[in-house]
Amino acid sequence: MKTITQLLVALAFLPAVVLSQDQVTDENSQGEWLEIQLHASQQEKREWWRHLDLEQLNAYLQAGAEVNVADKRKWTPLHSAARYNPDPEILVALLQAGAVVGARNKARDTPLHWAAAENTNVDILTTLIEAGADVNARDRFGWLPIHTAAEGNSNPEVIEVLLAAGSKRNKRAYFVLFRPAFLLKHNANISDTDKKTAMALLKKSK
Repeated sequence: MKTITQLLVALAFLPAVVLSQDQVTDENSQGEWLEIQLHASQQEKREWWRHLDLEQLNAYLQAGAEVNVADKRKWTPLHSAARYNPDPEILVALLQAGAVVGARNKARDTPLHWAAAENTNVDILTTLIEAGADVNARDRFGWLPIHTAAEGNSNPEVIEVLLAAGSKRNKRAYFVLFRPAFLLKHNANISDTDKKTAMALLKKSK
């Protein structure tokens, strides 16, 4: 069986090389898939998923890859793909293979939480939402996907997509108003937060 390091080297340093179906569907393919999904570090998963293309994924799926396998933190392949891969077709393939769009990890994050937080391709969010992802799902801290987007995503269009899909503007939670001008444009109540108003947060940040 190939080690994780060998797999990552092949993908990270030779991204133009596409594994053939014969290469992926050998007797080691399931072991390689499970090793990445269950035992790789988050950094290793990031590199693996970032370089995975649709042909490679389809070969793993045709070999019987388990799309809802979860590691000790209950991260599923869909969590990783939504967070790291810019190609919406990767998500479509996982969803068509039975991936649960609303899967929760130990922090109660859904794939949409992580797509909103870090993936700058709005088509990733649209794919999840069209598949039934809940834009108002709370994690264990009460955060919605729009909160993770406001805190971490560099593409403001991500927030536009979430608002258009029905994300609540004034949801009480640990609300992060890192982009108050954007939210005010959409008539957000900037005082509607737990314990601290947005104005207080803005004054504190000056």
